[in-house]
Amino acid sequence: MFRSIRVQLLAIQFFSLLLLLLVGLAAIGQVRRLSMDSARQYALASARQAKSGIESILENVRVSTRSFCYSTPVQQILATDETDLLKLADMYRSFSNNVSYAINTNSNIVDICLVPEEGAPYVFGSQASKVLGRALELYDQAGGQGALFTGFFSEEPGLGTEYYAYILPVNCAQPGADFSRQVGLCLVLCRTSSVLELLESADLDNSSLTLVYNGGQDQLRARSASLPLEGAELNRYPFDQVDWELLQAVDPAAAFTGDLSTQTLISSFLLIAALGTGIFVFFSYRNISRPVTQMKAQLLQNAQTPESPSLIAISANNELESIAVEINRMLVKIRDSTKRSIENQDRLYKAELLQRRLQFSALQSQINPHFLYNTLSCIRGIALENDQDEIASVTVKMAKIFRYAIKGDSFVQVRDELAIIRRYVEIMNLRMNDKFHTSVEAPEEVLGCWTPRMVLQPIVENAIFHGLEGLAREGELSVRGSLVQDDRCLIEICDNGAGIPPDKLQSLRRLLRPAGGSSAQEVQENGMGIGLININRKIQLLLGPSYGLEVDSAPGQGTTVRVTLPLLRQKPRA
Repeated sequence: MFRSIRVQLLAIQFFSLLLLLLVGLAAIGQVRRLSMDSARQYALASARQAKSGIESILENVRVSTRSFCYSTPVQQILATDETDLLKLADMYRSFSNNVSYAINTNSNIVDICLVPEEGAPYVFGSQASKVLGRALELYDQAGGQGALFTGFFSEEPGLGTEYYAYILPVNCAQPGADFSRQVGLCLVLCRTSSVLELLESADLDNSSLTLVYNGGQDQLRARSASLPLEGAELNRYPFDQVDWELLQAVDPAAAFTGDLSTQTLISSFLLIAALGTGIFVFFSYRNISRPVTQMKAQLLQNAQTPESPSLIAISANNELESIAVEINRMLVKIRDSTKRSIENQDRLYKAELLQRRLQFSALQSQINPHFLYNTLSCIRGIALENDQDEIASVTVKMAKIFRYAIKGDSFVQVRDELAIIRRYVEIMNLRMNDKFHTSVEAPEEVLGCWTPRMVLQPIVENAIFHGLEGLAREGELSVRGSLVQDDRCLIEICDNGAGIPPDKLQSLRRLLRPAGGSSAQEVQENGMGIGLININRKIQLLLGPSYGLEVDSAPGQGTTVRVTLPLLRQKPRA
Protein backbone atom coordinates (compact mmCIF):
# COMPACT_ATOMS: atom_id res chain seq x y z
CA MET A 1 0.00 0.00 0.00
CA PHE A 2 2.88 2.36 0.81
CA ARG A 3 4.38 1.82 -2.60
CA SER A 4 1.00 2.41 -4.28
CA ILE A 5 0.46 5.73 -2.48
CA ARG A 6 3.95 6.88 -3.36
CA VAL A 7 3.34 6.10 -7.01
CA GLN A 8 0.09 7.98 -6.90
CA LEU A 9 1.74 10.97 -5.29
CA LEU A 10 4.51 10.93 -7.86
CA ALA A 11 1.91 10.72 -10.59
CA ILE A 12 0.01 13.59 -9.01
CA GLN A 13 3.24 15.58 -8.81
CA PHE A 14 4.06 14.92 -12.46
CA PHE A 15 0.66 15.77 -13.85
CA SER A 16 0.31 18.79 -11.57
CA LEU A 17 3.60 20.19 -12.79
CA LEU A 18 2.54 19.57 -16.39
CA LEU A 19 -0.79 21.28 -15.82
CA LEU A 20 0.79 24.27 -14.13
CA LEU A 21 3.28 24.54 -16.98
CA LEU A 22 0.47 24.56 -19.53
CA VAL A 23 -1.43 27.20 -17.57
CA GLY A 24 1.71 29.31 -17.29
CA LEU A 25 2.42 29.02 -21.02
CA ALA A 26 -1.21 29.89 -21.81
CA ALA A 27 -0.98 32.90 -19.52
CA ILE A 28 2.29 34.01 -21.15
CA GLY A 29 0.77 33.60 -24.60
CA GLN A 30 -2.36 35.53 -23.62
CA VAL A 31 -0.41 38.35 -22.02
CA ARG A 32 1.91 38.51 -25.06
CA ARG A 33 -1.02 38.69 -27.48
CA LEU A 34 -2.85 41.35 -25.47
CA SER A 35 0.31 43.42 -25.04
CA MET A 36 1.17 43.25 -28.75
CA ASP A 37 -2.37 44.05 -29.88
CA SER A 38 -2.59 46.97 -27.47
CA ALA A 39 0.82 48.33 -28.56
CA ARG A 40 -0.08 47.96 -32.24
CA GLN A 41 -3.45 49.71 -31.92
CA TYR A 42 -2.02 52.49 -29.78
CA ALA A 43 0.79 53.13 -32.30
CA LEU A 44 -1.70 53.20 -35.19
CA ALA A 45 -3.98 55.59 -33.32
CA SER A 46 -1.02 57.90 -32.60
CA ALA A 47 -0.05 57.93 -36.28
CA ARG A 48 -3.63 58.62 -37.43
CA GLN A 49 -3.94 61.42 -34.89
CA ALA A 50 -0.67 62.97 -36.12
CA LYS A 51 -1.85 62.70 -39.74
CA SER A 52 -5.19 64.29 -38.86
CA GLY A 53 -3.42 67.18 -37.17
CA ILE A 54 -1.15 67.76 -40.19
CA GLU A 55 -4.18 67.67 -42.52
CA SER A 56 -5.87 70.27 -40.33
CA ILE A 57 -2.80 72.55 -40.62
CA LEU A 58 -2.75 72.18 -44.42
CA GLU A 59 -6.47 72.86 -44.69
CA ASN A 60 -6.07 75.97 -42.54
CA VAL A 61 -3.38 77.24 -44.93
CA ARG A 62 -5.62 76.47 -47.94
CA VAL A 63 -8.58 78.38 -46.52
CA SER A 64 -6.49 81.39 -45.48
CA THR A 65 -4.77 81.52 -48.90
CA ARG A 66 -8.02 81.39 -50.87
CA SER A 67 -9.63 84.04 -48.68
CA PHE A 68 -6.57 86.26 -49.20
CA CYS A 69 -6.26 85.70 -52.98
CA TYR A 70 -9.87 86.51 -53.71
CA SER A 71 -10.10 89.58 -51.55
CA THR A 72 -10.70 92.85 -53.38
CA PRO A 73 -7.25 94.43 -52.74
CA VAL A 74 -5.40 91.36 -54.07
CA GLN A 75 -7.61 91.14 -57.14
CA GLN A 76 -7.08 94.83 -57.84
CA ILE A 77 -3.32 94.55 -57.57
CA LEU A 78 -3.10 91.53 -59.89
CA ALA A 79 -5.59 92.68 -62.53
CA THR A 80 -5.24 96.46 -62.44
CA ASP A 81 -4.09 98.57 -65.32
CA GLU A 82 -4.29 101.77 -63.27
CA THR A 83 -1.63 104.38 -64.02
CA ASP A 84 -2.57 107.01 -61.46
CA LEU A 85 0.17 106.94 -58.82
CA LEU A 86 -2.09 108.06 -55.97
CA LYS A 87 -4.65 105.37 -56.72
CA LEU A 88 -1.90 102.80 -57.10
CA ALA A 89 -0.45 103.82 -53.73
CA ASP A 90 -3.86 103.51 -52.10
CA MET A 91 -4.43 100.08 -53.68
CA TYR A 92 -1.01 98.91 -52.55
CA ARG A 93 -1.62 100.14 -49.00
CA SER A 94 -4.88 98.17 -48.78
CA PHE A 95 -3.15 95.19 -50.30
CA SER A 96 -0.29 95.37 -47.77
CA ASN A 97 -2.82 95.49 -44.93
CA ASN A 98 -4.39 92.28 -46.26
CA VAL A 99 -0.98 90.62 -46.34
CA SER A 100 -0.28 91.63 -42.75
CA TYR A 101 -3.71 90.42 -41.65
CA ALA A 102 -3.28 87.02 -43.32
CA ILE A 103 0.16 86.53 -41.73
CA ASN A 104 -0.93 87.70 -38.27
CA THR A 105 -4.10 85.56 -38.18
CA ASN A 106 -2.44 82.32 -39.25
CA SER A 107 0.53 81.19 -37.19
CA ASN A 108 1.62 78.75 -39.88
CA ILE A 109 2.24 81.47 -42.50
CA VAL A 110 5.66 83.16 -42.55
CA ASP A 111 5.40 85.31 -45.68
CA ILE A 112 3.33 85.83 -48.83
CA CYS A 113 4.53 86.54 -52.36
CA LEU A 114 2.48 87.39 -55.44
CA VAL A 115 3.73 86.61 -58.94
CA PRO A 116 1.59 88.44 -61.56
CA GLU A 117 1.28 87.11 -65.08
CA GLU A 118 3.02 90.29 -66.17
CA GLY A 119 5.42 92.38 -64.17
CA ALA A 120 7.69 91.82 -61.20
CA PRO A 121 6.68 89.71 -58.17
CA TYR A 122 5.40 91.38 -54.99
CA VAL A 123 7.66 90.11 -52.21
CA PHE A 124 6.96 91.32 -48.65
CA GLY A 125 9.58 89.71 -46.46
CA SER A 126 13.17 88.56 -46.43
CA GLN A 127 12.27 84.89 -46.10
CA ALA A 128 10.10 84.86 -49.22
CA SER A 129 12.70 86.72 -51.27
CA LYS A 130 15.38 84.16 -50.40
CA VAL A 131 13.37 81.05 -51.22
CA LEU A 132 11.06 82.37 -53.97
CA GLY A 133 13.15 80.91 -56.77
CA ARG A 134 13.44 77.50 -55.07
CA ALA A 135 9.68 77.29 -54.40
CA LEU A 136 8.80 78.20 -58.01
CA GLU A 137 11.36 75.63 -59.22
CA LEU A 138 9.61 72.92 -57.17
CA TYR A 139 6.27 74.08 -58.58
CA ASP A 140 7.54 73.80 -62.16
CA GLN A 141 9.01 70.35 -61.44
CA ALA A 142 5.56 69.22 -60.27
CA GLY A 143 3.97 70.31 -63.56
CA GLY A 144 3.09 73.93 -62.80
CA GLN A 145 -0.65 73.22 -62.84
CA GLY A 146 -3.20 73.86 -60.11
CA ALA A 147 -2.76 74.39 -56.39
CA LEU A 148 0.23 72.62 -54.83
CA PHE A 149 1.97 72.05 -51.51
CA THR A 150 5.68 71.82 -52.22
CA GLY A 151 8.26 69.70 -50.51
CA PHE A 152 10.53 70.91 -47.74
CA PHE A 153 13.37 73.29 -48.43
CA SER A 154 15.62 75.89 -46.77
CA GLU A 155 17.41 79.06 -47.79
CA GLU A 156 20.41 76.91 -48.69
CA PRO A 157 20.13 73.16 -49.33
CA GLY A 158 20.65 71.33 -46.03
CA LEU A 159 21.18 74.55 -44.03
CA GLY A 160 19.01 76.90 -42.02
CA THR A 161 15.31 76.79 -41.20
CA GLU A 162 13.14 74.45 -43.27
CA TYR A 163 9.97 75.68 -44.97
CA TYR A 164 7.24 74.42 -47.24
CA ALA A 165 5.10 76.49 -49.60
CA TYR A 166 1.51 76.49 -50.84
CA ILE A 167 1.26 77.82 -54.40
CA LEU A 168 -2.19 78.74 -55.72
CA PRO A 169 -3.02 79.95 -59.25
CA VAL A 170 -5.23 83.04 -58.93
CA ASN A 171 -8.02 83.69 -61.43
CA CYS A 172 -9.59 87.05 -62.06
CA ALA A 173 -12.68 87.60 -59.90
CA GLN A 174 -13.33 91.25 -60.74
CA PRO A 175 -16.88 92.21 -61.76
CA GLY A 176 -17.46 91.72 -65.46
CA ALA A 177 -14.12 89.94 -66.02
CA ASP A 178 -13.42 86.48 -67.41
CA PHE A 179 -13.35 84.31 -64.28
CA SER A 180 -11.32 81.62 -66.05
CA ARG A 181 -8.42 83.98 -66.78
CA GLN A 182 -5.40 83.43 -64.58
CA VAL A 183 -3.85 86.66 -63.36
CA GLY A 184 -0.97 85.30 -61.32
CA LEU A 185 0.35 82.95 -58.66
CA CYS A 186 0.19 83.31 -54.89
CA LEU A 187 3.06 81.74 -52.94
CA VAL A 188 2.47 81.29 -49.22
CA LEU A 189 5.63 80.42 -47.27
CA CYS A 190 4.85 78.27 -44.23
CA ARG A 191 6.71 77.17 -41.14
CA THR A 192 7.44 73.51 -40.56
CA SER A 193 7.41 74.08 -36.79
CA SER A 194 3.72 73.23 -36.36
CA VAL A 195 4.14 69.97 -38.28
CA LEU A 196 7.27 69.13 -36.31
CA GLU A 197 5.45 69.79 -33.03
CA LEU A 198 2.82 67.24 -33.99
CA LEU A 199 5.50 64.66 -34.71
CA GLU A 200 7.35 65.53 -31.51
CA SER A 201 4.19 65.26 -29.39
CA ALA A 202 3.13 61.88 -30.85
CA ASP A 203 3.50 58.94 -28.48
CA LEU A 204 6.01 56.77 -30.35
CA ASP A 205 6.60 53.91 -27.93
CA ASN A 206 7.44 50.82 -29.94
CA SER A 207 7.17 52.73 -33.26
CA SER A 208 8.80 55.39 -35.42
CA LEU A 209 7.36 58.15 -37.64
CA THR A 210 8.78 59.74 -40.79
CA LEU A 211 7.18 62.46 -42.93
CA VAL A 212 8.31 62.30 -46.56
CA TYR A 213 7.54 64.12 -49.83
CA ASN A 214 7.72 63.16 -53.50
CA GLY A 215 7.72 59.43 -53.01
CA GLY A 216 10.23 59.47 -50.15
CA GLN A 217 12.90 61.50 -51.93
CA ASP A 218 12.44 64.48 -49.61
CA GLN A 219 12.27 63.91 -45.83
CA LEU A 220 11.15 66.53 -43.35
CA ARG A 221 11.77 64.84 -40.03
CA ALA A 222 12.02 61.39 -38.54
CA ARG A 223 11.26 60.35 -34.98
CA SER A 224 12.38 56.95 -33.75
CA ALA A 225 11.96 54.94 -30.59
CA SER A 226 15.35 53.25 -31.19
CA LEU A 227 13.72 50.15 -32.61
CA PRO A 228 15.39 47.70 -34.98
CA LEU A 229 13.68 48.00 -38.35
CA GLU A 230 14.09 44.27 -39.07
CA GLY A 231 10.74 42.56 -38.58
CA ALA A 232 8.88 45.83 -37.96
CA GLU A 233 5.47 46.49 -39.56
CA LEU A 234 5.51 49.38 -42.07
CA ASN A 235 2.33 51.46 -42.37
CA ARG A 236 1.78 54.21 -44.93
CA TYR A 237 -0.56 57.16 -44.52
CA PRO A 238 -0.82 59.23 -47.73
CA PHE A 239 -2.37 62.70 -47.65
CA ASP A 240 -5.29 63.80 -49.82
CA GLN A 241 -4.36 66.33 -52.55
CA VAL A 242 -0.79 66.55 -51.21
CA ASP A 243 2.23 64.51 -52.31
CA TRP A 244 3.12 63.91 -48.66
CA GLU A 245 3.21 60.57 -46.91
CA LEU A 246 3.55 59.59 -43.24
CA LEU A 247 5.55 56.39 -42.74
CA GLN A 248 5.32 54.39 -39.52
CA ALA A 249 7.41 51.41 -38.44
CA VAL A 250 5.76 49.45 -35.61
CA ASP A 251 7.37 46.69 -33.51
CA PRO A 252 4.54 45.27 -31.32
CA ALA A 253 6.80 42.56 -29.92
CA ALA A 254 8.88 45.22 -28.14
CA ALA A 255 5.95 45.97 -25.83
CA PHE A 256 5.91 42.44 -24.49
CA THR A 257 9.70 42.07 -24.46
CA GLY A 258 9.99 45.21 -22.37
CA ASP A 259 7.39 44.01 -19.83
CA LEU A 260 9.84 42.10 -17.63
CA SER A 261 7.65 42.29 -14.52
CA THR A 262 4.92 40.10 -16.02
CA GLN A 263 7.43 37.54 -17.31
CA THR A 264 9.24 37.47 -13.96
CA LEU A 265 5.94 37.06 -12.16
CA ILE A 266 4.89 34.11 -14.27
CA SER A 267 8.33 32.49 -14.00
CA SER A 268 8.30 32.95 -10.23
CA PHE A 269 4.89 31.40 -10.04
CA LEU A 270 5.99 28.35 -11.99
CA LEU A 271 9.02 27.90 -9.70
CA ILE A 272 7.00 28.26 -6.52
CA ALA A 273 4.38 25.86 -7.83
CA ALA A 274 7.04 23.26 -8.61
CA LEU A 275 8.57 23.54 -5.13
CA GLY A 276 5.21 23.38 -3.43
CA THR A 277 4.20 20.37 -5.45
CA GLY A 278 7.42 18.58 -4.39
CA ILE A 279 6.68 19.28 -0.71
CA PHE A 280 3.14 17.97 -0.56
CA VAL A 281 4.33 14.49 -1.70
CA PHE A 282 5.49 13.88 1.88
CA PHE A 283 2.07 14.37 3.39
CA SER A 284 -0.68 11.85 3.81
CA TYR A 285 -2.94 10.78 1.01
CA ARG A 286 -6.02 12.14 2.73
CA ASN A 287 -4.58 15.64 3.11
CA ILE A 288 -3.24 15.84 -0.43
CA SER A 289 -5.55 14.03 -2.79
CA ARG A 290 -8.68 16.08 -2.25
CA PRO A 291 -6.99 19.56 -2.42
CA VAL A 292 -5.01 18.53 -5.49
CA THR A 293 -8.15 17.28 -7.18
CA GLN A 294 -9.93 20.56 -6.41
CA MET A 295 -6.99 22.63 -7.58
CA LYS A 296 -6.69 20.64 -10.81
CA ALA A 297 -10.36 21.11 -11.61
CA GLN A 298 -10.18 24.87 -11.05
CA LEU A 299 -6.97 25.24 -13.03
CA LEU A 300 -8.53 23.36 -15.94
CA GLN A 301 -11.43 25.76 -15.82
CA ASN A 302 -9.06 28.75 -15.85
CA ALA A 303 -7.12 27.25 -18.74
CA GLN A 304 -10.35 27.32 -20.79
CA THR A 305 -10.96 30.99 -19.92
CA PRO A 306 -7.50 32.58 -19.48
CA GLU A 307 -8.90 36.05 -20.17
CA SER A 308 -11.01 35.99 -16.96
CA PRO A 309 -9.41 33.54 -14.49
CA SER A 310 -11.13 32.83 -11.17
CA LEU A 311 -9.25 32.57 -7.86
CA ILE A 312 -8.30 29.15 -6.50
CA ALA A 313 -10.34 28.07 -3.44
CA ILE A 314 -9.14 24.96 -1.53
CA SER A 315 -9.10 23.74 2.06
CA ALA A 316 -5.82 22.22 3.24
CA ASN A 317 -3.62 22.54 6.30
CA ASN A 318 -0.36 22.31 4.44
CA GLU A 319 1.77 23.94 1.77
CA LEU A 320 -1.02 23.58 -0.80
CA GLU A 321 -2.61 26.64 0.69
CA SER A 322 0.62 28.55 0.08
CA ILE A 323 0.66 27.36 -3.51
CA ALA A 324 -2.94 28.42 -3.92
CA VAL A 325 -2.07 31.85 -2.52
CA GLU A 326 0.76 32.29 -5.02
CA ILE A 327 -1.46 31.11 -7.87
CA ASN A 328 -4.10 33.59 -6.81
CA ARG A 329 -1.51 36.37 -6.75
CA MET A 330 -0.53 35.45 -10.30
CA LEU A 331 -4.17 35.34 -11.35
CA VAL A 332 -4.74 38.74 -9.77
CA LYS A 333 -1.76 40.10 -11.72
CA ILE A 334 -3.12 38.57 -14.92
CA ARG A 335 -6.56 40.01 -14.18
CA ASP A 336 -5.00 43.43 -13.54
CA SER A 337 -2.97 43.15 -16.75
CA THR A 338 -6.13 42.25 -18.66
CA LYS A 339 -7.93 45.18 -17.04
CA ARG A 340 -5.11 47.53 -18.11
CA SER A 341 -5.31 46.14 -21.63
CA ILE A 342 -9.06 46.78 -21.67
CA GLU A 343 -8.48 50.30 -20.37
CA ASN A 344 -5.90 50.85 -23.13
CA GLN A 345 -8.42 49.66 -25.69
CA ASP A 346 -10.99 52.02 -24.18
CA ARG A 347 -8.52 54.90 -24.51
CA LEU A 348 -7.92 53.90 -28.11
CA TYR A 349 -11.66 53.93 -28.76
CA LYS A 350 -12.01 57.35 -27.18
CA ALA A 351 -9.06 58.60 -29.24
CA GLU A 352 -10.71 57.31 -32.42
CA LEU A 353 -14.02 58.88 -31.37
CA LEU A 354 -12.26 62.19 -30.74
CA GLN A 355 -10.57 61.94 -34.14
CA ARG A 356 -13.97 61.39 -35.80
CA ARG A 357 -15.42 64.37 -33.96
CA LEU A 358 -12.47 66.51 -35.09
CA GLN A 359 -12.94 65.33 -38.69
CA PHE A 360 -16.66 66.10 -38.40
CA SER A 361 -15.92 69.58 -37.05
CA ALA A 362 -13.42 70.14 -39.88
CA LEU A 363 -16.21 69.39 -42.37
CA GLN A 364 -18.16 72.42 -41.09
CA SER A 365 -15.94 75.40 -41.67
CA GLN A 366 -12.58 76.89 -40.71
CA ILE A 367 -13.38 80.39 -41.94
CA ASN A 368 -12.98 83.26 -39.53
CA PRO A 369 -16.58 84.61 -39.22
CA HIS A 370 -15.53 88.13 -38.25
CA PHE A 371 -13.21 88.44 -41.25
CA LEU A 372 -15.77 86.85 -43.57
CA TYR A 373 -18.67 89.10 -42.58
CA ASN A 374 -16.53 92.21 -42.74
CA THR A 375 -15.24 91.21 -46.17
CA LEU A 376 -18.72 90.53 -47.53
CA SER A 377 -20.00 93.78 -46.04
CA CYS A 378 -17.14 95.64 -47.71
CA ILE A 379 -17.91 93.99 -51.05
CA ARG A 380 -21.59 94.91 -50.74
CA GLY A 381 -20.73 98.52 -49.91
CA ILE A 382 -18.43 98.79 -52.93
CA ALA A 383 -21.09 97.26 -55.16
CA LEU A 384 -23.77 99.69 -54.01
CA GLU A 385 -21.45 102.67 -54.52
CA ASN A 386 -20.91 101.51 -58.08
CA ASP A 387 -24.58 100.71 -58.76
CA GLN A 388 -23.85 97.00 -58.93
CA ASP A 389 -27.13 95.80 -57.47
CA GLU A 390 -26.64 92.21 -58.55
CA ILE A 391 -23.30 91.97 -56.78
CA ALA A 392 -24.82 93.53 -53.66
CA SER A 393 -27.68 91.01 -53.78
CA VAL A 394 -25.30 88.09 -54.25
CA THR A 395 -23.17 89.32 -51.37
CA VAL A 396 -26.19 89.41 -49.03
CA LYS A 397 -27.18 85.89 -50.07
CA MET A 398 -23.64 84.65 -49.57
CA ALA A 399 -23.51 86.19 -46.10
CA LYS A 400 -26.74 84.40 -45.16
CA ILE A 401 -25.40 81.09 -46.50
CA PHE A 402 -22.11 81.37 -44.57
CA ARG A 403 -23.91 82.51 -41.41
CA TYR A 404 -26.14 79.43 -41.69
CA ALA A 405 -23.19 77.11 -42.39
CA ILE A 406 -21.16 78.07 -39.31
CA LYS A 407 -23.97 78.18 -36.75
CA GLY A 408 -23.35 76.05 -33.71
CA ASP A 409 -26.37 73.74 -34.01
CA SER A 410 -25.59 70.34 -35.55
CA PHE A 411 -29.21 69.66 -36.56
CA VAL A 412 -31.69 71.79 -38.49
CA GLN A 413 -35.04 71.20 -40.19
CA VAL A 414 -35.24 70.19 -43.83
CA ARG A 415 -37.08 73.46 -44.61
CA ASP A 416 -33.94 75.37 -43.49
CA GLU A 417 -31.74 73.23 -45.76
CA LEU A 418 -34.06 73.86 -48.71
CA ALA A 419 -34.09 77.62 -48.03
CA ILE A 420 -30.28 77.68 -48.22
CA ILE A 421 -30.41 75.67 -51.45
CA ARG A 422 -32.74 78.26 -52.99
CA ARG A 423 -30.36 81.11 -52.09
CA TYR A 424 -27.39 79.16 -53.41
CA VAL A 425 -29.15 78.31 -56.69
CA GLU A 426 -30.06 81.97 -57.16
CA ILE A 427 -26.37 82.88 -56.90
CA MET A 428 -25.35 80.11 -59.31
CA ASN A 429 -28.03 81.08 -61.82
CA LEU A 430 -26.76 84.65 -61.73
CA ARG A 431 -23.19 83.42 -62.25
CA MET A 432 -24.18 81.05 -65.10
CA ASN A 433 -26.66 83.40 -66.76
CA ASP A 434 -29.75 81.29 -65.98
CA LYS A 435 -28.26 78.29 -67.72
CA PHE A 436 -30.45 75.85 -65.77
CA HIS A 437 -33.90 75.67 -64.17
CA THR A 438 -34.47 74.54 -60.61
CA SER A 439 -37.46 73.09 -58.78
CA VAL A 440 -37.55 72.51 -55.00
CA GLU A 441 -40.53 70.80 -53.41
CA ALA A 442 -41.33 68.69 -50.37
CA PRO A 443 -44.42 67.91 -48.29
CA GLU A 444 -44.88 69.46 -44.88
CA GLU A 445 -44.03 66.17 -43.11
CA VAL A 446 -40.60 66.24 -44.76
CA LEU A 447 -40.07 69.98 -44.24
CA GLY A 448 -40.46 69.52 -40.48
CA CYS A 449 -37.99 66.61 -40.33
CA TRP A 450 -34.66 67.23 -38.51
CA THR A 451 -31.42 66.58 -40.38
CA PRO A 452 -27.68 67.27 -39.91
CA ARG A 453 -26.71 70.75 -41.06
CA MET A 454 -25.28 71.35 -44.57
CA VAL A 455 -25.84 67.90 -46.07
CA LEU A 456 -27.98 68.97 -49.04
CA GLN A 457 -26.22 72.13 -50.29
CA PRO A 458 -22.89 70.38 -51.07
CA ILE A 459 -24.81 67.79 -53.12
CA VAL A 460 -26.52 70.57 -55.11
CA GLU A 461 -23.16 72.29 -55.54
CA ASN A 462 -21.65 69.02 -56.81
CA ALA A 463 -24.54 68.62 -59.30
CA ILE A 464 -24.04 72.14 -60.66
CA PHE A 465 -20.27 72.13 -61.02
CA HIS A 466 -19.80 68.50 -62.13
CA GLY A 467 -23.04 68.01 -64.00
CA LEU A 468 -24.54 71.24 -65.34
CA GLU A 469 -21.71 73.75 -65.69
CA GLY A 470 -20.25 72.38 -68.92
CA LEU A 471 -23.62 71.35 -70.36
CA ALA A 472 -24.33 72.61 -73.90
CA ARG A 473 -28.11 72.24 -73.55
CA GLU A 474 -30.46 73.76 -71.01
CA GLY A 475 -29.96 72.25 -67.58
CA GLU A 476 -32.57 70.94 -65.17
CA LEU A 477 -32.09 70.57 -61.42
CA SER A 478 -34.73 69.25 -59.06
CA VAL A 479 -34.84 68.69 -55.32
CA ARG A 480 -37.76 66.54 -54.15
CA GLY A 481 -38.62 65.29 -50.68
CA SER A 482 -40.93 62.41 -49.80
CA LEU A 483 -41.79 59.93 -47.03
CA VAL A 484 -40.69 56.28 -47.24
CA GLN A 485 -42.11 53.49 -45.05
CA ASP A 486 -43.63 56.08 -42.68
CA ASP A 487 -40.37 56.35 -40.72
CA ARG A 488 -37.88 57.68 -43.26
CA CYS A 489 -37.38 60.81 -45.32
CA LEU A 490 -36.11 60.53 -48.86
CA ILE A 491 -34.64 63.59 -50.58
CA GLU A 492 -33.65 63.25 -54.24
CA ILE A 493 -31.33 65.69 -56.01
CA CYS A 494 -31.56 65.12 -59.77
CA ASP A 495 -29.83 66.78 -62.72
CA ASN A 496 -29.72 66.16 -66.46
CA GLY A 497 -26.00 66.90 -66.70
CA ALA A 498 -22.90 65.07 -67.82
CA GLY A 499 -23.36 62.06 -65.54
CA ILE A 500 -20.67 59.86 -63.98
CA PRO A 501 -18.56 57.30 -65.89
CA PRO A 502 -19.44 53.67 -64.99
CA ASP A 503 -16.05 52.89 -63.42
CA LYS A 504 -16.13 55.95 -61.17
CA LEU A 505 -19.79 55.30 -60.32
CA GLN A 506 -18.96 51.74 -59.25
CA SER A 507 -16.05 52.98 -57.11
CA LEU A 508 -18.22 55.71 -55.57
CA ARG A 509 -20.97 53.22 -54.65
CA ARG A 510 -18.42 50.96 -52.99
CA LEU A 511 -17.04 53.84 -50.91
CA LEU A 512 -20.56 54.86 -49.84
CA ARG A 513 -21.41 51.41 -48.43
CA PRO A 514 -21.34 51.31 -44.58
CA ALA A 515 -19.06 48.26 -44.51
CA GLY A 516 -17.08 49.20 -47.58
CA GLY A 517 -14.57 51.49 -45.96
CA SER A 518 -12.58 54.07 -47.90
CA SER A 519 -8.86 54.51 -48.02
CA ALA A 520 -7.37 57.93 -48.71
CA GLN A 521 -6.04 56.65 -52.05
CA GLU A 522 -9.47 55.40 -53.19
CA VAL A 523 -11.14 58.67 -52.25
CA GLN A 524 -8.44 60.65 -54.07
CA GLU A 525 -8.71 58.46 -57.19
CA ASN A 526 -12.50 58.87 -57.28
CA GLY A 527 -12.08 62.67 -57.43
CA MET A 528 -15.57 64.12 -57.82
CA GLY A 529 -17.01 61.87 -55.07
CA ILE A 530 -15.01 63.31 -52.18
CA GLY A 531 -17.83 65.67 -51.11
CA LEU A 532 -20.46 62.93 -51.32
CA ILE A 533 -18.29 60.54 -49.28
CA ASN A 534 -17.81 63.16 -46.55
CA ILE A 535 -21.56 63.85 -46.38
CA ASN A 536 -22.27 60.10 -46.20
CA ARG A 537 -19.77 59.74 -43.33
CA LYS A 538 -21.37 62.70 -41.56
CA ILE A 539 -24.88 61.22 -41.78
CA GLN A 540 -23.80 57.74 -40.67
CA LEU A 541 -21.72 59.15 -37.82
CA LEU A 542 -24.66 61.14 -36.43
CA LEU A 543 -27.64 58.95 -37.39
CA GLY A 544 -26.35 55.40 -37.90
CA PRO A 545 -25.06 53.15 -40.72
CA SER A 546 -28.55 52.39 -42.11
CA TYR A 547 -28.85 55.97 -43.46
CA GLY A 548 -26.83 57.91 -46.01
CA LEU A 549 -26.47 58.39 -49.77
CA GLU A 550 -27.22 56.37 -52.89
CA VAL A 551 -26.16 57.46 -56.37
CA ASP A 552 -27.57 56.58 -59.81
CA SER A 553 -26.05 58.04 -62.94
CA ALA A 554 -25.58 57.50 -66.66
CA PRO A 555 -23.10 59.36 -68.89
CA GLY A 556 -24.84 62.12 -70.84
CA GLN A 557 -28.18 61.60 -69.06
CA GLY A 558 -27.62 62.99 -65.59
CA THR A 559 -27.20 61.99 -61.96
CA THR A 560 -29.59 61.29 -59.09
CA VAL A 561 -28.41 61.39 -55.46
CA ARG A 562 -30.82 59.95 -52.87
CA VAL A 563 -30.43 61.02 -49.26
CA THR A 564 -32.15 58.72 -46.75
CA LEU A 565 -32.81 60.17 -43.28
CA PRO A 566 -34.81 59.02 -40.27
CA LEU A 567 -38.12 60.82 -39.77
CA LEU A 568 -37.06 62.87 -36.72
CA ARG A 569 -39.95 65.02 -35.52
CA GLN A 570 -37.93 66.36 -32.56
CA LYS A 571 -34.45 67.87 -32.57
CA PRO A 572 -31.91 65.21 -31.51
CA ARG A 573 -29.07 65.86 -29.12
CA ALA A 574 -25.79 66.74 -30.86
